[in-house]
Amino acid sequence: GIQSQIKQSRLLAEMHRESIARIKRDWLQIKTPAVEVPRQYKAMAFDLDLLGGSSLYQLLGTARTPLGVETLCRWILEGASSQEIEERQTGVAELATDYDYRQRFRLLCARLHTSQAGPSQFIDWSHSPHWFQKRSWLLWLSRLTSLATLTGLFLLLTGLVGAQVSGALLLAAVVINFFLSVFFAGGMHDVFNRISSHQNEIAHYVELFDMVGQFESQSPFLQGIQNELKGDGDDVRRHVGSLSWLTWLANIRRDGILFLAYLVLEFMFLWDAHVLNLLENWKSKNGAKAERWFTALG
Repeated sequence: GIQSQIKQSRLLAEMHRESIARIKRDWLQIKTPAVEVPRQYKAMAFDLDLLGGSSLYQLLGTARTPLGVETLCRWILEGASSQEIEERQTGVAELATDYDYRQRFRLLCARLHTSQAGPSQFIDWSHSPHWFQKRSWLLWLSRLTSLATLTGLFLLLTGLVGAQVSGALLLAAVVINFFLSVFFAGGMHDVFNRISSHQNEIAHYVELFDMVGQFESQSPFLQGIQNELKGDGDDVRRHVGSLSWLTWLANIRRDGILFLAYLVLEFMFLWDAHVLNLLENWKSKNGAKAERWFTALG
């Protein structure tokens, strides 16, 4: 809509002003995300103006996602072999000629700039034990109460038994789910928050993965990055897209319009437990690969 176009135009204007400031070395007008220098590099970074104000990082720091900032800082501080440098330069030379592509990519990254979570918490979650590992009984109980709810609704609508019987079955399922939600929903929501905030950053990362895959690269360096995203023959965009859909389901409790629907689903079916189970099934299939995907994207 118009509001989206206005926001995009403002971001573009800000990017162009910042580019002009870089050409003029107008350091006060060049805004870069703050970074912390690891202790072992502090002396070197200070002496050579690698990070901080009026530094190499500030001059080059067009990265806006936590992934990109982390990668740029690591490359500046850790250095590289002459062969790695030549390979990176071939990738830079290829991207330099495609201004429109780089601008669209930067705009997508700018959407993620306001998010402080980044993918680090998500990657930590992808390596963590399953939440249901020590609570498998809760998952099975949520399935039983869901079955009881569906049975009660079916009996109530068909009239196969009296309304008192079907109503009692429904009430019992809702009461059990209510108490389970009171005691366990907080823990499940903590897991949801580790995966994605209410802004659902994963949805934006889907578009970034899509752009990386679509670029018709010729340089071995860029092709190597793309191969990291399809090394197992997997469609990374499809997997991350399904994760985005699941995180949306996990976040409907934050939606002002859908909140009432969430309460109904939670107390009738223990919604959070089923969504978390789907997320943990995704982690079982893809969690070990996720860190490699996001590292390549960075």
